[in-house]
Amino acid sequence: MESKKIKKYLPLFGLAGLLVVLVAVMIVLSGKKSVDFASTLSSRGKCNVGVVSIHGYLDTQRTEEHVDSLSIAQGIRSLALNNYKAIVLLIDSPGGSAAAAEEISRAVDEIKFPVVAFIRGSALSGGYWVAASADHIVALSSSSVGNVGATFSYLEKTDFNRKEGYTFQEIVSGEYKEVGNADKSLTPEYKRYLQDYTNDLFKLFADIVMKNRGLNGEQLALISDGKFYIADKAMELRLIDQIGGISEVKTYLAEQGNGKADDLLLCEPLKFE
Repeated sequence: MESKKIKKYLPLFGLAGLLVVLVAVMIVLSGKKSVDFASTLSSRGKCNVGVVSIHGYLDTQRTEEHVDSLSIAQGIRSLALNNYKAIVLLIDSPGGSAAAAEEISRAVDEIKFPVVAFIRGSALSGGYWVAASADHIVALSSSSVGNVGATFSYLEKTDFNRKEGYTFQEIVSGEYKEVGNADKSLTPEYKRYLQDYTNDLFKLFADIVMKNRGLNGEQLALISDGKFYIADKAMELRLIDQIGGISEVKTYLAEQGNGKADDLLLCEPLKFE
């Protein structure tokens, strides 16, 4: 009886053996050519390029709709402590506050090895501020890039309040303390003040872009009107360096002396939702 059972299951044993051989072959091959965004236990420890996902609206505090810039900055700094060959920033952001963009940008500036920004959807306004801090920018051909500018626009409610019978009572210690309050009328003088503030904020942004992208005054003027561009136009304006995907990111890193492109393995991204 026992011998009959063994004969009955012999085909299954053979199939199991074949599967073992196939798995072994795959493991050997994986050692020769890496798989990006490692997720299996066997490859997780082999990744050598740190990755940070910068996705959503950037702010200095986390909400349901906003991403905390300090968490991202600290995540970038934590990757610098590892023995990585480079760091890749996966960017898909419509922008955010200037302070949030600056906070992340400063963390990028601290990294001593190559940092590549890979724009997967959009890098607009503050999102582009962050991208411009990287050593090299690669963007998908369908990505939106730019929107270099600053804004202090808001919806004034004074007419609505008046119709509803509300009266705004201003009690302040200084003339400009309530400027920008939606319940207060914006006079020409106050508007000039806010415009000057916005221009000063823009200058900070523009100086970063001009310095990091190696632009002169004329080139900067072409991108300072708040427009955003598809990747090929962004490349013409020197907002990005290359159109492509992960393959182009790895090729660039290999050209910077980080070994062969096939030996570069991007780790699982640090995500901040």
